[in-house]
Amino acid sequence: MKDKQIVTSLIGKEEEFRILELLRALKVPGLLIGKPGVSKTGVVLDYFDSIQSQAKSEEIFILETDDSTPNSAIKGLVDLEKLYTANTFETVAPITQANCILINEIDKASSMVRNSLLGIMNERTLYAGQEKIPCTWELFIATCNQIPRTERHSPFFDRFIIKHEVNGINGQRMMEYFRNGGRKFQQEVCIPCGDLESRSKIHLPEEKLKIFVDQFIDTITNRKMTYVPDIVKAICCIWEYNIDRALIKCAELIISQEAAVELSKALYSEEELAILSKIDFALLQTSTKSRKKIESEIEEAIRSYQTKGRPAFLEEVENLMHGVLSCQVDSSIPSITAINSSLKKKYA
Repeated sequence: MKDKQIVTSLIGKEEEFRILELLRALKVPGLLIGKPGVSKTGVVLDYFDSIQSQAKSEEIFILETDDSTPNSAIKGLVDLEKLYTANTFETVAPITQANCILINEIDKASSMVRNSLLGIMNERTLYAGQEKIPCTWELFIATCNQIPRTERHSPFFDRFIIKHEVNGINGQRMMEYFRNGGRKFQQEVCIPCGDLESRSKIHLPEEKLKIFVDQFIDTITNRKMTYVPDIVKAICCIWEYNIDRALIKCAELIISQEAAVELSKALYSEEELAILSKIDFALLQTSTKSRKKIESEIEEAIRSYQTKGRPAFLEEVENLMHGVLSCQVDSSIPSITAINSSLKKKYA
């Protein structure tokens, strides 16, 4: 499948676009959490425009909720014309026609509104009395500033299979934004697809899945656990991760950052985690000088590791380093491939 081309005026939201691609590919509801002004709504609209650029107004359903939002905003109203002229009882509910559903401030919605949303989220069906109206959404997103402390483990919020915190950009990225035109800034972001065709090519070893299940079977609901294999395979496609890092990313998205750290300790040694941490930090740097310094540290760590390391891990490092080295031609680590090659010969 081709990469998705997303034209956006936002900067530093590549992770959010990947999250949205994951939600679309798996057809599961997602929750974006973040302070006002971090572009939760903007990132959803830019992403949706990339998958359906000629969308009609009725294909996008956006609802700003509060405690006074009526249940009819979800369940719709009776078509009075048909009722009076044809004596036919039919509900008109715009949400059922939408391909993209965005519910803002979901934490402020009443219990009636939330209950009406459950069928749409889970069975993709609006239950309106005796009527069962099918919903065909491709993307179902809710947002809130934060999940109320008393509801963090509530059944309703557990229905959001993926939860993601959207943060504001730092000062470095803000200056980059200003240098590139400020409010006139625009860029094209390419995100790999996570469709079924791509996922079907990914093999998830049973022993790796068992590590995840054993670690978290008592932490998350059985319902959420059933999504893990598909989520992991989709992460492999969209983030271009190997299975281990995809499992860790899955733990972060469906449980917490703490769970991801816990799982990483079961999948990697301390020395391997230190190397991966340096590479992740290098990928965040925009300055060539900063990257060179970190690359030097990575090279030293890898040379120390190679005498006793796993060939599979060195291969993973080699792939990850492409992201670091591609940002500058005069990289200080052309030796990564050579190191990995010699290690493979040692274990051959």
